[in-house]
Amino acid sequence: MRGAPSTARRSAAALLGALSFVAGMSAYGGELEKLSVTRKGDVYEVRVRMRLDAPASEVFRVLTDYAHVYRLNPSITESLILPPAEDGSIRVRTHVEDCIAFICLGFTRVERLRETGPGELHAEIEPDSSDFRSGESHWKVMDRHGSALVTYEGRMTPGFSLPPLIGPAVMKRKLEEHILTTFARMECIARLRNRIAADKPVARGTNGGSGRCAG
Repeated sequence: MRGAPSTARRSAAALLGALSFVAGMSAYGGELEKLSVTRKGDVYEVRVRMRLDAPASEVFRVLTDYAHVYRLNPSITESLILPPAEDGSIRVRTHVEDCIAFICLGFTRVERLRETGPGELHAEIEPDSSDFRSGESHWKVMDRHGSALVTYEGRMTPGFSLPPLIGPAVMKRKLEEHILTTFARMECIARLRNRIAADKPVARGTNGGSGRCAG
């Protein structure tokens, strides 16, 4: 693991950042079926199931567009593809910045990602390059009558304690907000790509499908 941050605030940033890759529902057509954020000791677990109003194939392309992960949430300020791991896994580094109340946080994370089946993606955090002792997650995107049913399950262990001012209830609300924002943007980008692929007009203000959908 990397050297310890100067304050415990980095720990909250790490947790928040890990979940921001998962996360929002805004003014789009998705439907949240399940959202659970729990803590067991030092381990945080997240489970999400949501239907997105976009083709499953396009949603999975957005999810695996690793160089542009930053489009999925405004808190993700950088996403960079690193040299692959020895086993061939794709390695991606993301940087996240956000504020909880008056406490602003920053964090960098490196994950190994591999597709484990049609519409399935597994991610594992590299502790030596991240602010976590451990972490892994699994995505599954399935077709549901022309829409995408997206399931996410993840758990992670921060390397440090959270600041006392950020209690479980505050953290849960913030994480849920991130979850909904990310899913909303994922849906928006997938819909734009689908319209462009079908050679249909794209509404003004959508940036021509560049992925800059407002959450």
